[in-house]
This record gives sequence, C-alpha cells and structure tokens, in this order.
Amino acid sequence: LLLGPFQGPLACTRIAKGRGVCGSAWQQERCIIVPQNLISLIVEGQTLHHCVGSFVDSVSEGKNTIVFLRKVEDKDTPYVTVSLMPGGKSWYIDQAHGDHNSDITEDDVAYLKIWAAKKNVHLESVKRHYGMLGHN
Repeated sequence: LLLGPFQGPLACTRIAKGRGVCGSAWQQERCIIVPQNLISLIVEGQTLHHCVGSFVDSVSEGKNTIVFLRKVEDKDTPYVTVSLMPGGKSWYIDQAHGDHNSDITEDDVAYLKIWAAKKNVHLESVKRHYGMLGHN
C-alpha cells in the first residue's frame, strides 16, 4: 500500500499488507467509518433493517457510540453496524450486526479484532455473542 499526499507530519508512505490498521483494512478489505451525523444512524438502520436508528438519543447523550464496518470497495454502502459502550477507561463492542440483524462473518470478526486492539476497544461482549473471537 503506497500512501500519498496527505496533511500533517510524515509517518510512513509504504505499509505492508496486513500490517497495522491500514494494512489490515487492505488485507481484510474492510474499514471503519465514523458516522458524520445522527441522521447517518437513521439511514443505516433503515437500509440494514435493524434498530440502530433508535440509538440517536443514547449516542447524542454519550452513553454509547456507533461505527460502521464497511467493505473497502464500497464504503458508502451499509454493511455492518457496530455499537460501542463505555466500560471504565475504555470502550467495548456491545454488538455488531449486518442486514436484518444478521451475524457478522469470520472475516468481519478478524478485522474487528485488529481494529479493536489498535483502538483499545475490548471484545468481551462480542466474544459472548459470536464465540469465535478467541482470547484478546
């Protein structure tokens, strides 16, 4: 992966496939998108036919946060919604669902494990729900 022009100090311009969050996104063909506004939650819920749109109040009150897991080749199309809850000094993944509350795939789990490790997000709840994450 060759990175080019960007603002800020130069950190690295070449990233190996599978290395770090960017290299893992490239290898797993997944990325995390932070919603631009609360309307995005409503649209996400309508598109994926689940209840994330009802989280608007809890997100605006800081009780939880939502991020979108996307396929790299189609970042604008809803794919998986991830709910994060505060837990002490960090966050944990409360739930992650696709269309019609479907379970996430092993590839999705693999990417979330890498992303979560880099972002100090814990996976305990997802381990209980999906039983495929192994030990963190």
